[in-house]
Amino acid sequence: GFETTITRKDGEERIISWNSRNLINENREVIGSIAIGNDVTQNKEAEKVQKTYFHFLQELIDAIPVPVFYKNKDGIYLGCNKAFEEFIGIKKEELVGKTVFELCPEDLAPKYYEKDNELFEKGGIQTYESWCESIDGSRRRVMFNKSLFTDLNGDKAGLVGAIFDITEIKETEEILRKYSKELENSNELKDIFTDILSHDLLNHATVIDGYTYLLISEEEDDEKLMKLEKIDATNKKLIEVIECVAAFAKLESTDEIDFEPRDIAEIINENMSQFEYQAAQKKMNIVLEAKGQYPALVNPMIEEVFANLISNAVKYGPENENIKIDLKDQDEYWKVTVTDSGEGIAVEDRDMIFDRFKRADGNCKIKGSGLGLAIVRRIIDLHGGEVGVEDNPEGAGSVFWVTLKKA
Repeated sequence: GFETTITRKDGEERIISWNSRNLINENREVIGSIAIGNDVTQNKEAEKVQKTYFHFLQELIDAIPVPVFYKNKDGIYLGCNKAFEEFIGIKKEELVGKTVFELCPEDLAPKYYEKDNELFEKGGIQTYESWCESIDGSRRRVMFNKSLFTDLNGDKAGLVGAIFDITEIKETEEILRKYSKELENSNELKDIFTDILSHDLLNHATVIDGYTYLLISEEEDDEKLMKLEKIDATNKKLIEVIECVAAFAKLESTDEIDFEPRDIAEIINENMSQFEYQAAQKKMNIVLEAKGQYPALVNPMIEEVFANLISNAVKYGPENENIKIDLKDQDEYWKVTVTDSGEGIAVEDRDMIFDRFKRADGNCKIKGSGLGLAIVRRIIDLHGGEVGVEDNPEGAGSVFWVTLKKA
């Protein structure tokens, strides 16, 4: 048989498939021939459309950046994309018509075959982790994602699968797992250290404080009394540092806290009363300028914030000056400000002073643990607010501020 193209009277070209045979007489001589032509134009056009469609599909899967393959229901490879060729190191022409037993390592092929059969039995989408040998011969940790495809009658015809290289992800997971274990151990050590600070060391320091008080009350010699007072002051500072470190360690390990609506003006008033004696020693007045109620969502630890800010203002402020506390409406927040008339904070130091164990250069005669403002920021962070410091607009000094959500 052969094909020819003919032109009809109307000018349309048609493709004709011819089947011919010779005519033979009784002497077995060829005396002619007969041919039957079949118009296959539509078939040829359908074949062309089909080839175009398959070409498009191949280009489509070639554009997918992950390795893709497909097999018939007997497990024979029908094709793949370029990413598969590059990952496995096998050309499509070498792949088509073969099975996993002909292409894959002996220890992996049976596992692949078993999973393929499982998919054909159960249907649906199959996802699992396994190993795959890449083009360089190395074993890669991969995730297979496979599903079935059907023929025009809806019968199972084969499967299509994609391979995701998760080697780096697994290595990262292992690193994170080790880091998590180390962090867990580190947190346990920190908890132990905090317990030692808040119990053992603090207990000993408290005992020293008690005995020092008794010695001071009974001592009459001025020189010995001066030395005892230095010991007492140093020990009190040690107790303050231990309490601050323990408090900060506890705050650092806290991620969530409970809130309740409270009037922060009332909380501030309660804190102010605790520093009346220290303020009177320096002839200071602590003044709350805000009037009325200011309901906010807070945790009881918020008292530590106001205590730290007021304490610093008294400690670092000059004698005969007032400390002003105010509350301002700032959209969804209340802004609490504590204004002193001290030496102020240099612009370059304003972020640093809220870090632990950092103090701005300035009044070096006054020693601090370097944790007070770090505790303030941590508590305000847990409350979802902000902290900051600005120049006193009325003259010397600083304005420390925090924001708290309204109730």
